[in-house]
Amino acid sequence: MKFTKSADLRDLAIVAIPLLCVMGFLVDLKTTRGIDDWIWYYVALILTIFLQKRQLPFILTGLSTALILVGYYCSSSGAPANDNMALINMASGIGVMWITATMLFFQQKLHWEWRRSEARFSSLFDNMQAGFMQCRLVHEGQKPKDVVVLAVNPAFEAITGLKRASGKAFSDIIPGVWTQQPEILKICDRVASTGKPMKFEMHLKKLNVWLNVSAYSLAKGRFAATLESATERKTAENASTLFRALIDRSSDGIEVVDPNTGQFHDVNEVTCWRLGYKREEMLAMRLSDVTPNVKPEAWPEIMADLRQRRSVIVEGLHRRKDGSTFPTETSIRWVELEREYLVVVVRDITERKRAQDELRQSEDRLRMVTENARVGLVMVDPERRYMFTNGPYFEMLGLPAVKIIGKSVAEVLAPIYEEQIRPRLDRAFKGERVSYELRRPLSNEERFFSVKYEPITENGIVTRVVAVITDVTEQKRANEEIQEQLDELQHWQSVMVGREERILGLKNEVNELLVRQGRERRYSKDRIA
Repeated sequence: MKFTKSADLRDLAIVAIPLLCVMGFLVDLKTTRGIDDWIWYYVALILTIFLQKRQLPFILTGLSTALILVGYYCSSSGAPANDNMALINMASGIGVMWITATMLFFQQKLHWEWRRSEARFSSLFDNMQAGFMQCRLVHEGQKPKDVVVLAVNPAFEAITGLKRASGKAFSDIIPGVWTQQPEILKICDRVASTGKPMKFEMHLKKLNVWLNVSAYSLAKGRFAATLESATERKTAENASTLFRALIDRSSDGIEVVDPNTGQFHDVNEVTCWRLGYKREEMLAMRLSDVTPNVKPEAWPEIMADLRQRRSVIVEGLHRRKDGSTFPTETSIRWVELEREYLVVVVRDITERKRAQDELRQSEDRLRMVTENARVGLVMVDPERRYMFTNGPYFEMLGLPAVKIIGKSVAEVLAPIYEEQIRPRLDRAFKGERVSYELRRPLSNEERFFSVKYEPITENGIVTRVVAVITDVTEQKRANEEIQEQLDELQHWQSVMVGREERILGLKNEVNELLVRQGRERRYSKDRIA
């Protein structure tokens, strides 16, 4: 009862009760007839309800009875024994007061029981770990439209993160919630209309909160619900699902092994697919069943070594269900969680082995070709250090046949590096193709070499330069001899041309002389005639 909490009424009752008792006693002294001799006590008794004292009605009724009797026998009306009406009036008043006191006692008792229950419920409501809410369904015609939150406890706010939700519609608190999850609204309507409790899972997407909800009906159109956070569980489930999906889609085989027995605890799909087993078959097997190079009797020794090293990467073999094997690179790591595990990552290196074999064969063929070639081949890194050389390179440049891989070009070719090699090599490392002629004195003889630099780039950056060196000394000498012969031939040709020109000039002079003589003869003949 909310009015019992009013301090003004309580104060009024404290003052009014004794005043009414005094007034009733004074009236009893003056008269013995009518109800006016005990009505004041009755009103005073009624006022005890505002003081919320369970024993007070009985105490006040006993006091009032005593005052009525004293007032009755001390009244100025004469012998009370002969006044039957007054006696009946007094007895009925006292009876009514005691009946009222009894009713007030039990009413106060029920009220206090209700207050204690309310206090216990309020304490439970405020301190319970589960969220709690009371709700009312809002309909549009026959269809549920929204849910109005009537009351929530502190745990509701802590679990959902929704503040000041009481009195608001759920669609106002979380806009679009029923568009995203219309089935939840239907479940709430079913609970409120049928009275059948239901459990369901709810996801508040905007808050990224998962809830386990237990809803039950309070009255038609209303329901209450308890909520428990399922966010951690759902996050763990999603993480587990994601982890499972990742390891199953890994290109490497992943195996979880018991280090004590070597038995598989878990394997991914790639492992089963490569080995040809079903997952149930794999979980009944040991690691030594699929690794022919691991013997069961050697397992304790292997584990003792691995326990010390914690992780290791080894190459070995894995055996398929049909008995065939394939090469593997296996990474094994010792992991301690609630117990000890081995996490084994198995990579199929069949293609790598094949590529290595092909590369080795290619290198052998390349080495054979380069060693038998008549040109020198060199590869230099950006720090101007040798990465590769062949035999003819040493022979042509007169270098001792020692290991120079890793040494700098400046160190090996010190006499000519700064003047002839370095400027061109710098241009090559800037991405330019360079061709030039190298001169190198060897054994009192100067040798000439044709050098071509070819830059090799990766992602637009020059990572190495390949040099092709050809000895052109003999060719140069032959060219010089040919040039000398051509020069001599050109000299004699010029001499012959001069002689021919002089002879031609003499011929012209003779012809002119003959012509002149012929003219003179004709002139003489004409004169004689």
